[in-house]
Amino acid sequence: MEGAIKNKSSERIVVGVLINNPDWVVEINGLSTKHFFDKTHKTIYYIINLLIMENTQTIDSLSILARAERIKEASNIINSSGGYEYLESIKGLTKGYTLQDLKGHTDIVLSCSYKREQLEQKEEFIRLLRENPEWKIVHVNQWLQEKQFTLQSEYSLGGEVKLIGDVFDNTWKCIESMRTANGFIGLPSKIQLINEYFTYRKGELVVLGARAKYGKSNWAINEAHNLAVNMGIPVAYFDTEMKTETFLTRIIAVDSGVAVKRIESGAFINDLEEKTAVEMAMERVKKAPIVHRYSHDWTKAKVRETALLLQARYGIQFLIYDYIKVKNVGKGVKEHSELGNWTILLKDLAGELDIPILTFGQLSPYEIRLADSDKINRYASTIAYLLPKTEKAIARDGGAEGGRDYLYIEYNRNGSYMEDEAIGINLYYTRHNVTFEQADYQILTDPFQ
Repeated sequence: MEGAIKNKSSERIVVGVLINNPDWVVEINGLSTKHFFDKTHKTIYYIINLLIMENTQTIDSLSILARAERIKEASNIINSSGGYEYLESIKGLTKGYTLQDLKGHTDIVLSCSYKREQLEQKEEFIRLLRENPEWKIVHVNQWLQEKQFTLQSEYSLGGEVKLIGDVFDNTWKCIESMRTANGFIGLPSKIQLINEYFTYRKGELVVLGARAKYGKSNWAINEAHNLAVNMGIPVAYFDTEMKTETFLTRIIAVDSGVAVKRIESGAFINDLEEKTAVEMAMERVKKAPIVHRYSHDWTKAKVRETALLLQARYGIQFLIYDYIKVKNVGKGVKEHSELGNWTILLKDLAGELDIPILTFGQLSPYEIRLADSDKINRYASTIAYLLPKTEKAIARDGGAEGGRDYLYIEYNRNGSYMEDEAIGINLYYTRHNVTFEQADYQILTDPFQ
């Protein structure tokens, strides 16, 4: 490919250093065969990795040639460049090179590959624009964001590999720093009993399921209020349904205890007690470190880029994504699979930002299960369900004392879970001012049950 962005010298040095020091391949785990421009260097790198995976004791020019002989095309490519003599020449060229030298030239190889892919993406983009004149701005932006997200994810290199002893002290300090004053690890839930089962830990994803119009957003607002307003922890709230006006009204209702409708209508002004409560709530919410972003067309790339920006700008320590749903599924992509893919994105993002993420999914009207729960189970740290209690359960729990709703924890990587889906943490859910509170009666902690 004439005129392509490349640096054959750096490619030659990378494979030469690895012939001398094959164990160093684990130190450059962001590099793959596709990042090489030259076919010979690509093939040598592939064979070295193949020999390592096969636990070959000695990796040198002879073993590389012998392994290549079993792959006709690979043998032809290496021999066309000089075979054994070429391998020995690059081995001699890089004798004495350090690990830092290897990493420096690896960065050059990756940089050239990244630039080539950017140019290829630009050409593809121009072609698609010409073939799809009906595309609107949202389609153009979505294509660009998805492509950039894929490229940036691929070219994000891992850190240097070290023995556990080398990182032990710093890692232990990190563990100690995660402990809160109340003895929990991670950020606490507003509902105290939940913290006995799970907290919001760095790098972890909590998924809460509920049926349509059954309090998912109100739960999210309660948790955001508790962390940002009560505790002063920076929170980002990404919304797929509520505009900021609606969100603001609800979080003021949570803080003040005044019904949402009375705040929206302005009726609270005629009641001195309510007026005082709302004005005090407004001041508290104004000072809270919380960012609310509404969009009807969140894409995976847009979620990631916005979260990275807000963490850099405001130091966010907790992210709420309200909620996972799929409106338009592409050809050949099943809806439940795409829901699972969103779970993977959010779990990866929690790790990348080193913060907890809380998200939500919608249950079917007839079962307690999230769509594609197998994939969600693999990536979510905790899966819980917000559910209405049956009349029989309400009577069992003492009527009003035990509330009309409960939280059932089905899966929990960081603590206990519940085996009986009919029993959970009892809740008071006051719908007119969107507050969730822990009910006075809890069957889970009642010693007589």
